Amino acid sequence: MRTLLLCLVLSASAAFAAGSPRVLLLWDVKNEQTEALAKSLRTSGADVVFSATAGPQFNGENPPLEGFDVVVHLNGTTYAEEMNFAGQRSLKEFVARGGGYVHHEWNAYALSIGHYMGLRELILFDRTSGFGPGEVVVKKVPTKEQQHPVIWEIPQSFTMKGASNIGHAHVFKEYPVQVLAVDQNGNDAIAVRELRLGRIVGFHHSGNWNGMTLLDSGEARRLFVDGVRWAWGCDPNMLAKDEPRAKKCAEIQTSRVRR
Repeated sequence: MRTLLLCLVLSASAAFAAGSPRVLLLWDVKNEQTEALAKSLRTSGADVVFSATAGPQFNGENPPLEGFDVVVHLNGTTYAEEMNFAGQRSLKEFVARGGGYVHHEWNAYALSIGHYMGLRELILFDRTSGFGPGEVVVKKVPTKEQQHPVIWEIPQSFTMKGASNIGHAHVFKEYPVQVLAVDQNGNDAIAVRELRLGRIVGFHHSGNWNGMTLLDSGEARRLFVDGVRWAWGCDPNMLAKDEPRAKKCAEIQTSRVRR
C-alpha cells in the first residue's frame, strides 16, 4: 500500500513544476495594483498568466484552463457585468477536476442581482449589503484555525482601505465553508472550502473597486499568495508530509490525464 502511495505521489509530483503552481489571473482592470499582485505571486514562485480578456468575457477558451492549477478571479470593477456562461461552466468544471479558485468581491453582489449563478458553488459569501469606502479591519477568528495556511502569515488583525461585503459565508448542504477571519463589524472576511477534488478561497474585500488601492496592502497581497498556495495544495515538497493530500493530488492528476 505504501509503495502504491509513493507511486501516486511521484506521478502527481512529476505533473507539477516543483513548488510552482501555474496561475491564471482573471482580471477586472489592468492597473498598478493588479500588476503588483501579479508580481507578488511571481515572487512567491507562481507562474502567472493574465487572461486574454477581463472576467466577464472569459469563455473558457481565452485561455483554456488545461495546464493551470489555480484561477485568481478579480471582480472589483466588473461587478455589474455577467460572465459568459461558457466561462462559468468551465470554472466550475475546473474546480471539480481539482483546480483551485481564489475570489474576492464583488462576486456575492453579482449573485444578488442574478448573475454568476453558474458559480454559486464557488462563491463563498452571501450579501446583505456593502461597506465602504473606508477602513476594513480583518481579524482572525479566535480558534486553532489561526494557523490555517491561508492566514498564518498575516497579523492577528490588520487594516486596509477599501470596501467589502456585508454578509456571511453561504451555508452549503455538503462541503461546508470554513471561516478563518471576520471584519470589525462581524462580517465573514476570509473563508475556504474544499469541494470534491478542488479548493476555494474567498475574500470579502473588493480590490480594485472605485479606484481603491486596497491591493497596495502587503497583507492583502500576502493573502492571495498564501491563498493560491493552499488552493493548489499539490506542492511536491509538502506532499511527503501529508499522505491524504498526496493521494488526492494523484487523483487530480488522473482526472486531468483522462481529460
